[in-house]
Amino acid sequence: TISVTSGQVSGSGTTTITINPSSDLTPGTDYYINIDATAFDNVDGVSYAGISDSTTLNFTASALTSYVSSDLKLLLDGSTSSSGDSTWADQSGNSNNATLQSVEYNSDNSGYWYLDGSTDWISLGTGSDFKQQVPITISIWVSMDNKNGLQALFCNYLNTSEGNLYNLFRFDNSDLRFYGSKVSGIGYQYVNASVGSIDSNTWYQLTVVIDGSMSSPTIKFYKNTTSSSHSFSYAFVPTADLNDVDTRVGINASNNDDLQGKIGVVMFYHKALSDSEVEQNFNHFKSRYGY
Repeated sequence: TISVTSGQVSGSGTTTITINPSSDLTPGTDYYINIDATAFDNVDGVSYAGISDSTTLNFTASALTSYVSSDLKLLLDGSTSSSGDSTWADQSGNSNNATLQSVEYNSDNSGYWYLDGSTDWISLGTGSDFKQQVPITISIWVSMDNKNGLQALFCNYLNTSEGNLYNLFRFDNSDLRFYGSKVSGIGYQYVNASVGSIDSNTWYQLTVVIDGSMSSPTIKFYKNTTSSSHSFSYAFVPTADLNDVDTRVGINASNNDDLQGKIGVVMFYHKALSDSEVEQNFNHFKSRYGY
C-alpha cells in the first residue's frame, strides 16, 4: 500500500500521476493497481471513482535487459512451447528447429521440457551451424534431478572410418566438462572445471565459451556468472571434418549420459561471449528461475 500523500506519489495539479514503488518490480511478474475512491479530486472537488478490481489497471513488468542477439545461431526458449509440440522452434531466425524425442512439456517457469534420464532427448539434426569451430558459446538453463554420473548437456558427433569425433559439453558428477576432438591423433581431449556447488532441483545457466583459435583454443565455463578459465593442449580437428554432424541436447552421441531434469533455454553463438554478455543473458532470464 502506498499513501497518496507520500513522497512516492507525484503529479498533483497535472494530468499525470506518477507512482514510484519503494523497490523495483520483478521482471515478468503480473501486477494490478487499486485506487481508493477518496484518493484524487479534480479542481472542482469531484473525487475519482477509484479502482477496486484486478483487471481494470493491470500490467506485466518487462525484463530489465534483453539477451545478447549478435551472432546467435540458436535460441530454444521454453516460453514459446506448449504441450503436444513435436518440435521446438528456433527463435534466432536461423530455422535450427529441434525435434523433441519423448520429452514432456511443463508450463512452470514460463515453460520447459522434462527429460526422464532414459529415453528422452532433443535433436538439432545435422545443421552446419553446430560444427566444431572457434569461437563459439553454448549456454543452457537446466535443472537436474540429481548429480549422479555423467549427464550430457550438448553434443555433436561424427562416426568416421578413422574414429569418433566429439564436441561435447556435459555435467560430470560435480564438475562441468568440455570434450573437443583433437588433431594429434583421432580422438578427443577434455577439460573440466569446478564452478562451485551445483545442487539438484535448482535452475542454473550453465555456459561454455570456446575462444582463441582452432590451433590454440581456450575454454571458459560459467555457472550463472561464476567462471573458470582453462587452455586446451591440443589443436581442434579442422571444421571440415565435423560437417553435417548429429547434434543433440540431453544425451551423447552413443545414446548414453542421459540428462534427467529440465531444460528451459538453449543458446548457441558463433562468438565468444564476454563476462558482461554472459551476465546480460543471466539477467534476462533469471526471474523465471527463482533469482
